[in-house]
Amino acid sequence: MKRRFLCLAAALLLLLTACGAQDTAPTLEVTLPNTEVPVAFSGCDVEEGRIDLWMDPDQTPETAAYYTADGRPQLCFSGVTEEEVEVRFAQPYETGMRLYTDNVIMPKLDYKATRQEDTLTVQLKTVYYYLITVTTEEGMDRFVISTTLD
Repeated sequence: MKRRFLCLAAALLLLLTACGAQDTAPTLEVTLPNTEVPVAFSGCDVEEGRIDLWMDPDQTPETAAYYTADGRPQLCFSGVTEEEVEVRFAQPYETGMRLYTDNVIMPKLDYKATRQEDTLTVQLKTVYYYLITVTTEEGMDRFVISTTLD
């Protein structure tokens, strides 16, 4: 009886681990140009491009990196703290994206940030457009990531 219970428990643990595991092998690795912060994308297929980004609709847009991620992306930032990485929503606007001010992003609901040694991991949970801003002593970088599920 005890042996059956142990086999059942081991099988259940293996099943739960396999079903809940996310591939953490990076699918894309970039270094942000101004801050020189390395970012690794995992848990998704990623396509890279450029987009116009309006932080204020009354101002001229800036050009920002744009990533389309199929899946639930996990972003690993090296050498930064949670205070240096801001996660906001973006929305389609004219020929690009703009800061979405109508809805405030909710940590732990829309994304989860965890820190381990020198790496900040941000798991994006909501299927939408995210505006990520990284600010360090070296400067600031912004990029937009669009998440989709097939």
